[in-house]
Amino acid sequence: MGPRLWLLWPIWLADAYLHRLRPLPRGASRRLLLFSLTGLVALKASGVEDFLNGVVDQVTGGFATAHLRYSQFFLGDYLVAILIAGAIHAARGADLAFLAALRKPIAAAASISFSMYLLHYPLFFFFAALFPRQMFTIGLLTLSVIIVFGITFERHRALLNGILAALWPPKDQVSAYR
Repeated sequence: MGPRLWLLWPIWLADAYLHRLRPLPRGASRRLLLFSLTGLVALKASGVEDFLNGVVDQVTGGFATAHLRYSQFFLGDYLVAILIAGAIHAARGADLAFLAALRKPIAAAASISFSMYLLHYPLFFFFAALFPRQMFTIGLLTLSVIIVFGITFERHRALLNGILAALWPPKDQVSAYR
């Protein structure tokens, strides 16, 4: 794991920490949800995020832009992550009826999130080569393949883990066979 991922690791840690927190009372959750969503809109509309990312690039003498790729925006990403984390945490305790209706689609999307993470970038490039400048087609095909792949493989994770473990045993077991 290189410096680009280390810069974004605190965002992952925040998500892992949030998972362990108990929901806030309904009133506090609703206030936090409103604050977080309003803050996110204000952050995006104000340009503060872009300004901070520019400051990082200036302070590092252009290193961030030249070498960090997508992680060059880490400072702005931290602010966005804090606000989104607040919204996610608040939504757990806000007791909003429309959120209950979204539970199944969100759970379905979450069940294929690893496939989405793993495949979206190479599939975008693949379909962009086949269908240049047809963004809707590229997006639709990419999402379709990810959904099929995710349903096929992620739901059978335990079976696949067993097959892969049989084919490639852990290193400590490999040495026992020699």
